[in-house]
Amino acid sequence: TLAATLVACAPQPGLKSLVLSPASLTLTVGERATLRAFGAAADAKVLEVAEGLTWSIGDAAIAEVSDGQLHALRAGRTTIQATAAPGGASASMELVVTEARIVALAIEPAAPALPVGVTQPFTVTATFSDGTFSDATTLVTWSSSDTAVASISDRGVVTTRRPGTTTLRVDLGAVRAVLPIRVTSAELTELVVSAARTLIPRGAPLQVKAMGLYTDGSMLDVTTSVQWSTRDAPIASISNMDPSRGLLTGLSTGLTEVVATDPVSAKVGRFSV
Repeated sequence: TLAATLVACAPQPGLKSLVLSPASLTLTVGERATLRAFGAAADAKVLEVAEGLTWSIGDAAIAEVSDGQLHALRAGRTTIQATAAPGGASASMELVVTEARIVALAIEPAAPALPVGVTQPFTVTATFSDGTFSDATTLVTWSSSDTAVASISDRGVVTTRRPGTTTLRVDLGAVRAVLPIRVTSAELTELVVSAARTLIPRGAPLQVKAMGLYTDGSMLDVTTSVQWSTRDAPIASISNMDPSRGLLTGLSTGLTEVVATDPVSAKVGRFSV
């Protein structure tokens, strides 16, 4: 067990007893709190003691305390003590620290405008009380306020259906986040297909990407919206299944062409490997 001791300014003479407020406390990792001390003097008057206290904690790995300012560091249980002077009145309180809890959710990408007929993956990042972050995309409950405009899967993939606006909502326990999205009538003008390289070893995977150019000047990653195929299936195959859509696998030596087809406009993009 570790111990930490911090001493304030000057002693408080004449205190017969000391109490801490609150008498016990539960925090989550990362949270902070202020402790107050009250002392009974010889004349029975009760006063708040703001100076001259020595603060100590049973396990400094669980929390740290300085002049009554408490910071929870790690889950566990410990005792905090305040002493008015060496050998003087003292008081203690129990502290319980629980694991960090989720305090906020964020949906990304933010405030998008999407054309009709595309699928767009969204992600959710959870912020915890200790300041850390974690991907919560598959942990939240997804919903769309108008599924006629855009529907959403339980993994955060939006499918746009007609022009309009809708609001995406995610819930995780008592924490919620919303994101309005706008579905436009912009039409696809071109598909650009690319990959990090044009040579792949047999049996090795290669992620192929499709970008759509639209009449409103926007550009959108449509890798998950198009239908994928190869010109020579014995040379290479490509996945149309989520979450590996667009993943190319070399099967044998040779040259082939990867083809992306937009199911709405039937426009085609090609890439040679």
